[in-house]
Amino acid sequence: MRILGFISIVAILFSSVILFGQASSEGAPFGYLSQQNKDNLIHQIGDFHFHNKVDKDSPQVQFIPNFSNPVEVGVQDSVDISINIVNQSSSPFPWVAYISEMITGNESESFSWPLQLAVQLGDSDNSGCEFDGGFFYITHAFSPNIEKYDQTGVFIETFTIPGITSLREIVFDGTYMYGVSGGQIIHIMDFLSQQSVGTISIPITPQHIAYDSGEDGFWIGGWNTDLFLINRSGSVLSTVPISALGISVIGGSAYDNHTPGGPFLWIFGEPPGGGQPTYLTQISLLSGTITGLTYNVANDFSVNNPAAGGLYSTSAFIPGTFSIGGILKGTPEYLFAYNISNSDECWLKLLAYHGVVPPVSNIEVPLRVFGIPYDTDSLQVNFPTNNPLMPLVCIPIIRQVVISGINDYSIFAKHFSLFQNYPNPFNPTTRIEFNLSKSSDVTLKIFNILGEEVETLLSAFLHSGSHSQKWEASMMPSGIYYYQLQAGEYQEVKKMMLMK
Repeated sequence: MRILGFISIVAILFSSVILFGQASSEGAPFGYLSQQNKDNLIHQIGDFHFHNKVDKDSPQVQFIPNFSNPVEVGVQDSVDISINIVNQSSSPFPWVAYISEMITGNESESFSWPLQLAVQLGDSDNSGCEFDGGFFYITHAFSPNIEKYDQTGVFIETFTIPGITSLREIVFDGTYMYGVSGGQIIHIMDFLSQQSVGTISIPITPQHIAYDSGEDGFWIGGWNTDLFLINRSGSVLSTVPISALGISVIGGSAYDNHTPGGPFLWIFGEPPGGGQPTYLTQISLLSGTITGLTYNVANDFSVNNPAAGGLYSTSAFIPGTFSIGGILKGTPEYLFAYNISNSDECWLKLLAYHGVVPPVSNIEVPLRVFGIPYDTDSLQVNFPTNNPLMPLVCIPIIRQVVISGINDYSIFAKHFSLFQNYPNPFNPTTRIEFNLSKSSDVTLKIFNILGEEVETLLSAFLHSGSHSQKWEASMMPSGIYYYQLQAGEYQEVKKMMLMK
């Protein structure tokens, strides 16, 4: 049955993933598996290894999955598995783990995040941006003007804060807005009354700012300086050296305590090793190192001379999701938002996120696989390393949900889910399937890369259960498209590609 096609996936068998001091940059990229790929992979029996150039004299750390893919689990059950970290060196190995969709650090820019918002801006001096739960705000590095937009990107008004001539970047702590403008102060502002509340004196001149809710402090830094965590008195609490990150340009920063394995700091700028300055790069605040997860925003927009502007993060934009967004500078300029993780419950849980492996020792990282929900059936666990040639080890976990009877099918229908279209890429037709946990008014719309609606596939009241809709795109040009499902308060967006 087609319903099983989205919850059963075939095996990739890992015996071990070994990190050597002389690892090659050659990797093994993974993405969401189409049904055709699932069918092909079932014939690939045996061990799969990351390709490494071995130096027998170098110390090594092994990441050994204590399970075989696929991990079978009943609809209402859970299964505990683990990954063994073996440290054969004479130094302690600090480890951090986090869960993501199936990508690798070296290939992450080829993976497409769901784009939730893309608003073309009319000015060329757009700098800072923030979302306060109700409205988006855009600030400027050379102007006191602050633009206010609603959640759909419709312009509302322009206003100023008396006494403030410019704002390079802003951040919201739930009560006030905080901004930096090129001096050694942080402005405290009330955007409701449009008044200044006060200032915080700081020891550096920052160009970007992010609010750390865990420490009740602010991460600040310049275009190419270290990152500093300061408290509300302006004292430095912690420092992350930029030299350890391999990054030379930072346009914006945002705090992330929603993604499993965090907290993280996201920065928008030039990626490690150099390149186009439009990459989102994730930094673990537990280890003070990059995790290997990056994303090139410029790939999703047609912009001349793209560059990084301000950055923000929020769980209040679309319910059930955590968003990272910012300003993509260039010609034209855009305000954007991506869904980087669902705050709804995930079927894979890390029971420990970080720790230290003593020298010549090993530990087991415990995980738990649940039979529900059904939002996806392939994820990966990521381990940042201290090896610049192989900064990220990624271990796939493939889930196979075992459905035994009619009661299991009824449980399946109790969850809202929007699945990846199949086939993808496609030409010229594709099919979109989704589940409804309850009867709802449903709309299914198609948008182009600019966020313009090109077709409404469905607008009707549907009963709970599984549904399918075909899109015929023979009249549309090749390119990237997005499909959005709205069912009551549930909303989700996914990306697809038409290739003619």
